[in-house]
Amino acid sequence: MTEANGAKSERINLRLNPAIKLQIERAASFEGKTVSGFIVSSAVESAERAIREYQTFTRVAEKRNSFSTPSPIRPPPTPGSGRRYPSTGAA
Repeated sequence: MTEANGAKSERINLRLNPAIKLQIERAASFEGKTVSGFIVSSAVESAERAIREYQTFTRVAEKRNSFSTPSPIRPPPTPGSGRRYPSTGAA
């Protein structure tokens, strides 16, 4: 988990229903954290996981796209060019 060293100057305000607030307070007490500390650590863990998953998905998509680039289609031969269409074996 990323820890920010230095002064804390940013705020996030939340409005919760009483049941969710109680649940968060209980979980924070079980971990020996303040409610603010619990919310911050949980949010940071979730943010890091979301970023990792997005970056992994993006890398996989880039690799997939690099392997699936279609080969160029050759234009048909022009009359008199000496090139022929491939033979199909049918006569």
